[in-house]
Amino acid sequence: PGHSEDSLVVFLERARVLLAGDVLEWPLPRFSQSDGTAQWVRSLRRLKQLPADVIVPSHGPVRSKSIIDVNERYIEGVNASVAEAKRGGVGRTALDLPAEQFLDAGVEPDACYRETHRQNLEWAWDET
Repeated sequence: PGHSEDSLVVFLERARVLLAGDVLEWPLPRFSQSDGTAQWVRSLRRLKQLPADVIVPSHGPVRSKSIIDVNERYIEGVNASVAEAKRGGVGRTALDLPAEQFLDAGVEPDACYRETHRQNLEWAWDET
């Protein structure tokens, strides 16, 4: 499972290429599976065990294996930060957690991914 329960992943062993489907996305993943964070992180950790040199995410350019860590940090970081903000009394639409806070230095999401990040914050708030 990735952002949905039925994500498909294909590993081409000889070519060392991972077709990651919706399990991985660049510059940030889109949340959409209720109570799926723990399963998603487990999936990412399993993918890290594959000897892949090239990763093709469902959305975004071909990447190196580092995309797995980027997605994992984003997922866990957003969930932890939103949970902390919610415990502190911050409302769902008042979350002020810029996407760049959870991404590698120099990565600037476009307008589409800024909106995806806003939706992810609200999704995480609802799931916390």
